[in-house]
Amino acid sequence: MKPLFYLLLANALLAQPSPKLFDEIEPMIAELSQLTGLSPLKRVERDFINRDKLKAFMQGRVAEAITPAQMHAEELALKLFGLVPAGFDLKETTVSVVTEQAAAFYDYKKKRMFVLEGQDEEMQRIALFHELAHALADQHFNLGKYILKSTTDDAATARGAVMEGQAQWLMMERMAKKLGQSLVDSTRLSDMAASMNDSAAQYPELAKAPLYIRESLRFPYTSGMLFQNEVIRKMGKSAFGEVFKHAPVSTQQILHPQAYFDRKSPTEPKLAKFVGQKDYKQVTDGALGEFDVTMLLREYAGKEMAEKIGTHWRGGRLSVWERKKDKHPILVHAVEFDSEDSAKQYFEVYKIVLAKKSKGYREDSSSVINEVLGSTASGRFELRRNGQTVSSLEGIL
Repeated sequence: MKPLFYLLLANALLAQPSPKLFDEIEPMIAELSQLTGLSPLKRVERDFINRDKLKAFMQGRVAEAITPAQMHAEELALKLFGLVPAGFDLKETTVSVVTEQAAAFYDYKKKRMFVLEGQDEEMQRIALFHELAHALADQHFNLGKYILKSTTDDAATARGAVMEGQAQWLMMERMAKKLGQSLVDSTRLSDMAASMNDSAAQYPELAKAPLYIRESLRFPYTSGMLFQNEVIRKMGKSAFGEVFKHAPVSTQQILHPQAYFDRKSPTEPKLAKFVGQKDYKQVTDGALGEFDVTMLLREYAGKEMAEKIGTHWRGGRLSVWERKKDKHPILVHAVEFDSEDSAKQYFEVYKIVLAKKSKGYREDSSSVINEVLGSTASGRFELRRNGQTVSSLEGIL
């Protein structure tokens, strides 16, 4: 699944700037160039924007980036997995959350940086550095094309983490250097820097959003920054270009940088077919990454169990179908793990997921080891494990 956030390419920052802050742009770019080894190729255009215009801009960007059909498909997949409630509005929530947090953003289409009118210069200096990192990267690697080259939804999430993680790392490294330290030299310091993104209390819209949405917004900054730190430790300044020239292909590679160094690609487990499939229209078909699986397990089985099972993810897929005559939905998914033991654990936990997210859950007496058949208020389900792969069909009529 691909959070709408990555299509907006807006960056949540810390405070609001004042006009004289623009005078510091060129010195900041010089600092960024020294840190990354990337020379500025042109002047960064800049302008002010108020919050009402910012929200209108975000709404317009959504309309450009994703069709109503795609929006419906993304929202429906989240609801069928039980990651958001039935009445959830993905578009409105995403726009509200991003608008609430953003105090500046770099528009990769207009090649212009926008900042909100306001005050609190010191905090904004830190945030402005983050935005200029995006502008410098865009001059060399074209961020718009970079995010669109993703081969799967999970790969798009990984690329979003590269973009935000790198900018976040540069912002935090600049702060560390003022204290005579470096994130590269201290795991403790890099972990502490990542944890600064954990609090949602100061943002009411974010705080009330479902777990999956909150974590989707945190992931590129927190996990992306830690990923970038590991790549820099291994490659030095060449890392700043390497992650754009050879992008990670999965959230697994972001969460476990060694998988990126080893070029470990995800598998593509087969999805089950169902009777009467010709009467249905497929509305979405995509990757189910380690991040997605971990968030699903975290929602229904807790963080410890989610991390225990999620780290053994090898590949995942999902598809959502709607019956042509009445739009009745069917969810199909499959996840492959690196061992049968992990698959067995996921199989057992997913039974709990089904029971908790569904009304009227009931197992058939005919269910056997490695296969659970049953029904919910939405229709019948079939959950199976075959070796290292677990698959399900949900909503069959």
